[in-house]
Amino acid sequence: LAVGLAVLGLGALLFQVSIAPPPPPPQIVEVQVSPAAPARVAAQAPDGGSFTLALPAGAVQKAHTLKVRPLAQEEMQAVAPAPSESLVLGRAFEVELVAADGAASEGPRFDRKVTITASYSEEDLARAGGDRARLVILWLNEATQRWEALPTKVDVASRTLTAEVDHLSLFAVGAWTIEPPPTPTPTPTSTPTSTMTP
Repeated sequence: LAVGLAVLGLGALLFQVSIAPPPPPPQIVEVQVSPAAPARVAAQAPDGGSFTLALPAGAVQKAHTLKVRPLAQEEMQAVAPAPSESLVLGRAFEVELVAADGAASEGPRFDRKVTITASYSEEDLARAGGDRARLVILWLNEATQRWEALPTKVDVASRTLTAEVDHLSLFAVGAWTIEPPPTPTPTPTSTPTSTMTP
């Protein structure tokens, strides 16, 4: 009898254990954009991270649908190359511009700079060794299949990163595990001076 009660008790315990459902798939956010008016689209990743794209008026030459899609970690690893050893990826978002006929624009460039704002998490900050200056927004250069860092501003109060771009791509929050390389500065060219011989 005792064995039977123990089995029943174990069965009741197992019955109460529930398996957590898988996270919902990332949702695609769409917004109509036109040359005459500014536009803003905001998307949220499954882990709660946010991504915003703000277009000024005149950024596009004709009406389009702007799509932003958060990428799940597994999908990002499948479609995007791994960064260098000194760079760690966080959440990623795919930005696409679709014409009225439904055709996606291939490698389009905006006529004016657009502003990207992405939130960063405690995990992102930990990857950067606690140094917010090592956090950066990355874009995937499809021609070279390499992640490239954008000049990024960090807002500590809102816990966001901001950068400007003039093209579409796959964007991600990144963290340098070492000191980020310095931004190259153009070398000034010297102007030759002529000397007059008396």
